Amino acid sequence: MSERWKRWLLKGIQWYNRLKGDKKLQKIAKSSDPQVFSESSFPKTFDAVVQDSYVGQTEAFTSLFENKSKYKAVMSALADMLYQEFNKG
Repeated sequence: MSERWKRWLLKGIQWYNRLKGDKKLQKIAKSSDPQVFSESSFPKTFDAVVQDSYVGQTEAFTSLFENKSKYKAVMSALADMLYQEFNKG
């Protein structure tokens, strides 16, 4: 794995931990199916978290925002992980 991907993986873990603590997101995950969560509810919260992280770290995020497929891949992976986490029982 390249250093670049390691950095994105670590960033994704930071976002995951931040999103995991979002009580509103947890509630939505428990009351919706995976597709609705991933495509409707999650993107708004993900955008807010990523944009907040972007402030002060412009260079690190330039490639993420310029590469739509990378952005969607990171968002999709985190949505899946969080949905599973929130619905553990």
